[in-house]
Amino acid sequence: MPPHELPDTKTSGLKVVLITGATGGIGKATAFALAQTGDYQLALHYNAADKDARSTVSMNIAISTGVFPRFFQADLGSYDAVRKLYEEVVEVMGKVDILFNNAGSTAGMSGVASLADVPIEVFEETYRVNAGSGILLTQLCLPHMEQQEWGRVIFCSSVAGLTGGE
Repeated sequence: MPPHELPDTKTSGLKVVLITGATGGIGKATAFALAQTGDYQLALHYNAADKDARSTVSMNIAISTGVFPRFFQADLGSYDAVRKLYEEVVEVMGKVDILFNNAGSTAGMSGVASLADVPIEVFEETYRVNAGSGILLTQLCLPHMEQQEWGRVIFCSSVAGLTGGE
C-alpha cells in the first residue's frame, strides 16, 4: 500500500488503540511495540508536539512496521477537550478497543520542596491531566468495550510519579 493511502480503520477488523501522551518516551515506545505486532491501528494523542516530532514518530512506525498511526491533538487539562478527543478518534477510527492512559504533566513544578509552594490552580491542572482525563476517557470508552464484551484500559505512569519529575 503506498504511504499516502491509509487503511480504513473502520473496516480493517484490527483493534484500535488510543495512546495518550504518545509523543513522549513511554508513549512512543508503546506505540512502536503495538505496531510491531501488526494487530492494531494506532490513534496517537499529543498536546503540544510540533509537526516534525509527530512526523518522526509516524515515519519511524510506518517504515519499521507498515502501520500508519493517526494523530489527535488535545489539551488533557480541559475535560471539554478530552470529550472532543474521544469524539474525533471515534469519528476517524470507528471505535476504541484499548485505551492506554499515559499522558502526564508536572505543570512545570518539578522539584517542589513543599506542597505549600504549589498553587491550587496548578494542582488542579496537573490532576486533570494526570488523573481526571484518564478517568473521563475510560468512562467514554467503556460503553463500546462493554457492548462488544472486550476491551482493555491501561493506566501507565513513570518514575516521575514518585520523583515529581526530577
